[in-house]
Amino acid sequence: MVMVVLLSALAPAARERPTVRTSLGAVLGNALPLADEFLGVPYGDAERFRPAKERTAPFEATPLDASYYGPACLQTLTANTTYGVEHGCHVMNIWRPAHISDEQAAVGLPVLVFIPGGSNDFGEAEPYNASVMATNHAALVCSINYRVGPFGFLAFADDAAAGRETGNHALTDIQAALRFLRREAAAFGGDPTRLTIFGQSSGGSLALLHSVIPSSSGLLEGVLSQSGGLRRVGVGRFQR
Repeated sequence: MVMVVLLSALAPAARERPTVRTSLGAVLGNALPLADEFLGVPYGDAERFRPAKERTAPFEATPLDASYYGPACLQTLTANTTYGVEHGCHVMNIWRPAHISDEQAAVGLPVLVFIPGGSNDFGEAEPYNASVMATNHAALVCSINYRVGPFGFLAFADDAAAGRETGNHALTDIQAALRFLRREAAAFGGDPTRLTIFGQSSGGSLALLHSVIPSSSGLLEGVLSQSGGLRRVGVGRFQR
């Protein structure tokens, strides 16, 4: 009995689930030991083979339950099977330190946006948890799902000939996520004027592309690439 009482006294008190208020409604996350976690937050949507748009409509539920990862974008699983969804996959996950100083709160945390890799053919954000990274680096760390495979990169000759956007749908997904964060990062404690994107493998290549795409000017301040280069890039038309 004495042992039980002592252990209970030493155990950290459970924290209430964190809530933030965005322009689209309240978001209810998870309280981890060292970080706050908001999973599956919808940042935009897109019609098939068309540019994505950042979300401006209010969340369907108030508060939005952001306790679990959202669905992956539609992609191949095996040679003859797929998984994921075509609509509703434009979601992001957000982590922030559970405790920050008054000075950090006053200026806002730097924002890091992770783009997962997968040869531009597969991949999603769910395998990654950035709670420790957010805590150790005092940053607002986000990860996103975006369209891959033909849904993300297939280009149509007729659209290109007519001067319409085609073949770079995944890049517009990332831009939609960046626009969403420019508007909403402050609600989560981030500084939207200090936004860096980083990615692994093909995600790193996509991150690098946003450093040279004119329409991404003003959406980010920094780019980091992990095992990604620009040797192989898409040939579609990109105007946005």
